[in-house]
Amino acid sequence: MEMRPVEPGDRESLDTMFAVAAECDGHFPIGEHKYLDLMAGDGVAAGQVGVVDGTPVAYLAVTPPRRDDTAALEIAIHPLHRSHDVIERLIRAGVASAGETDAAKVRVWAFQPNMVDALRAAGFRGERELRQLRVDLPLAESATLPSGFVEKRFRPGTDDNAWLSVNNAAFRAHPENGSWTNEILADRLSQPWFDPDGFVTVWSDDDLAGFCWTKPHEDMGEIYVIAVAPAYQGKGLGRVLVIRGLEVIHRRYGYDVGMLYMDADNAPAARLYESLGFRLHHVDRSLVRTL
Repeated sequence: MEMRPVEPGDRESLDTMFAVAAECDGHFPIGEHKYLDLMAGDGVAAGQVGVVDGTPVAYLAVTPPRRDDTAALEIAIHPLHRSHDVIERLIRAGVASAGETDAAKVRVWAFQPNMVDALRAAGFRGERELRQLRVDLPLAESATLPSGFVEKRFRPGTDDNAWLSVNNAAFRAHPENGSWTNEILADRLSQPWFDPDGFVTVWSDDDLAGFCWTKPHEDMGEIYVIAVAPAYQGKGLGRVLVIRGLEVIHRRYGYDVGMLYMDADNAPAARLYESLGFRLHHVDRSLVRTL
């Protein structure tokens, strides 16, 4: 396998490889932020590809630290090329690339057991577990907002700054969700799947108190981002927002399954989702290594 920088002409082949990996694993192989950056088509190389007989069969990229001292490593491999040697080579190359940034550590999400084993052998240790939960729809339970709150759909261009403020405050300790910018939000609002009617917001006068942003997939709907502003937590809005989001997924998009991701150590969220009938579907793991 030959390693070289990503070229603009690789994007179609990489997109096909990601789709094959997702179908095989039931899970997209790289993060949404990196995927959208890669597919933006601006002609700028982003990461490296592993090529066999002229066809990309692996993808590797490192994102320098943004908010902390940790670089993010992305690795995707075609299901037919996941030998131990290929995985080890990509990990070594990723660690070397991360070492060229100002990072003190490097983080990688591992979606297959053999990747976890190889990362541990390379000195990585477990850091986070992200659980995908699913629930059958429709729910038997409905929800009513507490007095003093009003539900509205998201208004692009009007609610952007209020949403960024609430999101980044609610996820201030989260390595991915807590660092959204106007540019990231504008990019997501421009995606073909975006639907303002699938983006529920709850207000107290002029204050955005919480939101539930849903995303339709091929065969299910996702609660994409959900949060309650810190000043309004403890008022029962979280449960109402989850239920309203699931109602949107079922009634507007016609799905019989709702899905979301949750950090394994978020015990309050786990109790809420369990009480609504969510069940564990699979677990993704992030591992870190000091450079």
